[in-house]
Amino acid sequence: MPTKKDTYKKICQTESVPIFSQYWWLDSVVGQEWDVALAEDKGGNVIGSMPFLLKKKYGFSVSGMPPLTQKIGPFIKYPEGQKYEAKLSHEKKVMDQLIDSLPRLDRFHQKWDFNYSNWLPFYWKGFSQSTRYTYVIDLSLSHESLFADYRGNIRREIKKANKHVAIDLDTPLKTLYEMHLKTFKRQGSKPAYSFQLLEQIDEKVREESERMIISACDDQHRVHTALYLLLDQKARCAYYLIGGGDPELRNSGATSLIMDEAIKQSRKKGMDLFDFEGSMIEPIEMFFRGFASRQKPYFEISKYANKWLQCFDLLKN
Repeated sequence: MPTKKDTYKKICQTESVPIFSQYWWLDSVVGQEWDVALAEDKGGNVIGSMPFLLKKKYGFSVSGMPPLTQKIGPFIKYPEGQKYEAKLSHEKKVMDQLIDSLPRLDRFHQKWDFNYSNWLPFYWKGFSQSTRYTYVIDLSLSHESLFADYRGNIRREIKKANKHVAIDLDTPLKTLYEMHLKTFKRQGSKPAYSFQLLEQIDEKVREESERMIISACDDQHRVHTALYLLLDQKARCAYYLIGGGDPELRNSGATSLIMDEAIKQSRKKGMDLFDFEGSMIEPIEMFFRGFASRQKPYFEISKYANKWLQCFDLLKN
């Protein structure tokens, strides 16, 4: 008899499930420490799914966000031609089933795709919500019109960098991670994931989807900055996954240049959207906002069944 994961694997292969909710992505980032809730119609057809992290922490059962994963959450299959009220009713029916299918958890925490703006069924079941933001570019617009709408300092940095550095579209993963580490070191911290995990994820991405690692180097062979561009062929969306740069070369304008190149490459690859993956950190938000992007709110959904764990998390944060 097929398991829920077997059923979910078929859904991922036939429906436009976003890359961060794909079974193979979850396998690569957390191994077997995940499960999935399913919702069915009266005929037994799957009409909704919601993968979730499932692990033990300090003896508690917790579900949080996997590393390097921007968003997971519900995927709902809608009947064609639904009116608005019927759509909301359908969402409630599906979400109620998904909630009821969850195991008992001391803590539940997810960040959802911005396309899901109705969390009321979760509110009615005792969940809480915080609003977060990402920035998204509509790639149906020409690059010329997008570039004209970039903030002035971004355009100047791109023109400046073009005179001193060259773009490399096939940068080694190790080089990217080294740049990433340099950025964290400058900030006095370190990534919550290892190079081995990034390598593991990268291997699955190259098998199941597509990516590009873009960097900018000068004539002295110094790498100024690099980024990982994740291309979701099913959802037709490109993601800025991670990046980093040499703190001693921060003023070259190369960061703006490779971000612009990532946007260009995303259009060439047939993507409809470019998602910066958001940031609530003020300087980073200001940088993303400068690329003719549009602000998109998305939901962070949570629930505590254990008050001791809730107090612990509040103290820790």
